[in-house]
Amino acid sequence: MFPYFTLADIDYRTLPQIFDSGLSTAGSKAPFLGHRPVESQQPLKFANHYVWQTWGEIDTRRRNIGSALEGLFRSGAAVGTNGLDTVGIWSANIPGALSPPHLQILVISGNHIVPLIAA
Repeated sequence: MFPYFTLADIDYRTLPQIFDSGLSTAGSKAPFLGHRPVESQQPLKFANHYVWQTWGEIDTRRRNIGSALEGLFRSGAAVGTNGLDTVGIWSANIPGALSPPHLQILVISGNHIVPLIAA
């Protein structure tokens, strides 16, 4: 289905470039991330089918989060003292991971960690 390739064949240097390549190859309506819904907790049983999120839906979510983070930095709400601010995004590996209560966004500045969004 897909030809074999090596890293020398790839001209991508960032994760956004890799994602954008997948989006343009698959198309915005193609399935991207899937999960099997839980049918019961006792005993734990999962459905025999997957529920899919499309490339376009995930693209919208990643752009919204990136835009919000950029806005926090531009407004000064996420500015640290050392000039080398870093944003860490921690989330569970589940379908709703990019939304509260599963998402935590922290600004790491020097020896300080400041939650911007926390569960």
